[in-house]
Amino acid sequence: MSICKFKNWRFHSCVPLFAGLKGYFVPLVVVFVVGIVFSSSFIMLSSNTIPLTRTSLSDSDSTDSSTVPSLLWTHTTNRQANAAPILAQGILYCSSDGYSSSYVYALNAASGATLWTADYYGFPMVDNGKLFVSDTRRVYVLDARSGGITWQKTISPGGGNNIGAPSVLVNDILYVCLESGIRALDATTGDRLWDYDGPIFVDSSPLVVDDVVYAGSFRTVYAFDARSDREIWKYTIDTTHNGSRVYHVSSLVLDDGVIYFCAGDGNAYALEADSGQEIWRYTYTSPREYSPISAPFFKDGLIYLNPGTGVVCALNVTDRAELWSSVIGEGALSVPAFYEGVLSFGSDDGTLYALNATSGFKLWAYPLSVPLSQVPGGFVGGVGSPVVCDGVLFVGCGEGVFALAVSSSFVLPSLPFYLPPFLVLLIVVVVVVVVVICCVCFYLLRRRKRSNKRKVAL
Repeated sequence: MSICKFKNWRFHSCVPLFAGLKGYFVPLVVVFVVGIVFSSSFIMLSSNTIPLTRTSLSDSDSTDSSTVPSLLWTHTTNRQANAAPILAQGILYCSSDGYSSSYVYALNAASGATLWTADYYGFPMVDNGKLFVSDTRRVYVLDARSGGITWQKTISPGGGNNIGAPSVLVNDILYVCLESGIRALDATTGDRLWDYDGPIFVDSSPLVVDDVVYAGSFRTVYAFDARSDREIWKYTIDTTHNGSRVYHVSSLVLDDGVIYFCAGDGNAYALEADSGQEIWRYTYTSPREYSPISAPFFKDGLIYLNPGTGVVCALNVTDRAELWSSVIGEGALSVPAFYEGVLSFGSDDGTLYALNATSGFKLWAYPLSVPLSQVPGGFVGGVGSPVVCDGVLFVGCGEGVFALAVSSSFVLPSLPFYLPPFLVLLIVVVVVVVVVICCVCFYLLRRRKRSNKRKVAL
């Protein structure tokens, strides 16, 4: 009898302690869930298996150094996948080029899961639910959601006149870049609308603005009527000082009536879009005959130049004053991604670099792949041009595609200090135990009350 009284006394002594907690059950659950989320963010940030380095920032650097990237997911492709990916409606499209087989991939941009693959290779482009892919000889149009083919058109039967650059789609007209010129196709049927025969060997993506097609070729930039093959003007690089050397022209950038491009003679150019008259030229690197040239990147009155030698520079387009130059790895023809005042470049040394867009200071370097120079044959390796959307950077690199959280607006909430993973797990265990004990006490208390009510009723 005394033992029962002792038990009853112990239980009743707990009643005042827990009776007041009944209204806080939901908040406790919320605290538990938030604790799990915070703990998970610590674990994710602490368990990044890819090594990353961070350079020291100068005291004069005013940028907040950006968020060091964290790996969200990676997807392995069959071979080289360092072409710039395309993002549309939550789907990431990329291509890979292999010795025996090549593919176009459609991936879930949030998870990296494969939605579909197609046995094609080329430069993917998305418009109105259709995926346009152009390889060296054909143009394919696929359903962007399923990968099913809508139509295909053979552009070159082989033996020359191949497609040399990504096509461009504007106003339901597909402009295809050939070794002999430009061909305009009806984007719905694939029927030919017009041809411009040079031969001019268009080896960079054309630019279509206000019914005018601007295209770069060897030493020359052309302007055509977008609805016909009528030539409006052309500008030829002066090569009198070096004979008839072959210099490539990069893809073009248009801003406020001015066309900017880079050429293999080592100069960056600015032309009037209406007339093709030269406004200025700026020598930023040494001549590189027969070599592809990276397109300039224009932002807020500054033009960023990447000659592919490992040195990036920023130029004020008003007075052509060089603001800064910075070394990034071994060099690559990577067009940067811009976000929150940060420029991200890929390099042939297998690393993704981030620079302060104002000062050129290195913010961080993120290794993704082995250097291109260390790969047998030099076929796979290096980092391509990245793409940033909603705080996530997507980039092709070697034999894979990577998604990295790079923006502070995306990173999971975390405390302003660092906790080791084992301490995080300990906190999680303690929180779980406390919540479980509270739940058990609530259950026993309610059960005791129901038992007392039955006794009173009897």
